[in-house]
Amino acid sequence: MSTPAMPDPGRHPRGQRSGGILSLPPRAAALIMGFTPIIALWMFFATYRAISYSWVWLVAIPVIGVLIYGPRADPRD
Repeated sequence: MSTPAMPDPGRHPRGQRSGGILSLPPRAAALIMGFTPIIALWMFFATYRAISYSWVWLVAIPVIGVLIYGPRADPRD
């Protein structure tokens, strides 16, 4: 009897990439989404006195999410 092949822990179980415009491996997508709020908040505070519309940096958080995962991403993945 042969044992079933175990999936690589670094890959998505179905071997798929993210479903958005930027097709990334799941680990890279999660890394970028993890750093996006930190970078957006830092850019907001770095520019809030220089430009009156520094709040636009905070819009990057959902925009990056849509670019990486797509507008109809399954939250269970």
